Amino acid sequence: MTAAAWRNRPWAAGFLLWGLSCVAARGEMLEWKGFLTAGYAQSDVRAATVDGIDKSPNVTSLTRLGLIGTLHLGNEWDLAAQFLARGRDSSNFAVGLEWGLVTWRPRSDTSLRLGKQRLPTWLVSDYIDTGALYPWVRPPSEIYGLIPVTSFTGAMLFHAVDLGGAWHLDLSVMAGGTVLTIRRGLVTYQSKSDVVFVGGTAMLRTETAGVRVGYLRGKGAAEVTSIVDNPIVGTGSSTRIYTVTPVDLGTSQFLSLGANLDWEDVVGYVELASQINDNPNYKRNSAGYLTLGYHLKDRKFLPHVTFGRIFDAQGSGQAGLQTSVTPGLVYAVSSSLALKGEYSRIWTSGGAARFIDAPRETASLWAFSVDAVF
Repeated sequence: MTAAAWRNRPWAAGFLLWGLSCVAARGEMLEWKGFLTAGYAQSDVRAATVDGIDKSPNVTSLTRLGLIGTLHLGNEWDLAAQFLARGRDSSNFAVGLEWGLVTWRPRSDTSLRLGKQRLPTWLVSDYIDTGALYPWVRPPSEIYGLIPVTSFTGAMLFHAVDLGGAWHLDLSVMAGGTVLTIRRGLVTYQSKSDVVFVGGTAMLRTETAGVRVGYLRGKGAAEVTSIVDNPIVGTGSSTRIYTVTPVDLGTSQFLSLGANLDWEDVVGYVELASQINDNPNYKRNSAGYLTLGYHLKDRKFLPHVTFGRIFDAQGSGQAGLQTSVTPGLVYAVSSSLALKGEYSRIWTSGGAARFIDAPRETASLWAFSVDAVF
């Protein structure tokens, strides 16, 4: 089943929920987990960020409620799904199936996942919706806005290697597709078929640190829908005109490198990524960030600061350089509840960068959230 077919079937979420409930009634092990982020964000510029934050108070872009159901079918098979309610625009929420997959474990160190699942692009990709598991209110947009998709429909093979002592190596290879949708103001980019890709990741880790490398190669095409409102003289109304234009998305190669540290009271994250495309409109984009933090008061408080930068953005489809500095603070009310706040100072040049339209050269953005797991 293609990503488009999966996404366009409204009964998919209900069918999976029904299946989980039916098998659970037969005595199999069904596990439920949930998470909540209630967020507020605002900036001092009219130009909106790619996640919809502008000069108006915004309580929907960062707010989400998720429920994850996992059905354990013996030692080898799992069926899992995540249902998510999240802000769709400045005033509405959408509810749907974020991912749903079947996992087969022929061995304790090997698994095969089939279905709609997270695209393992970044350090926190597996739990990007669960804000309580990372320090930021908004993950650094320089990196996390580089690829506008977070899930795919396909297969992923995972293998874990015990290297002895505290060291482990996690390897994965994947293949699949996704339907790409990008909305920038009154312009919508919609892939007319799956953006198909192959890739892999490798992560060397201990209990306190990890180093990760990832590679993706994909190809696709899209249709760009532009909306123009032409005013009708003397009536106070306007006529809306839709123009659809085919766009070749080209073939992209994507390479990422990341590392994380949680040792004693020191916390650190760093990620670098580069995307190269054979279409001159999306020729090259590279970015990175560094986050440093330190736990205080028996790990109740975590002050941290993030430095983000878009180093290179060649091509008219993704123009604009960006630099940001974001100090933040996390207060751990309990092991399952956290209060977070941060302030970003952003400098842009040469284009919109991680905004929908090019803002003035500097912008400020502040964001707060209450994050919980249950």
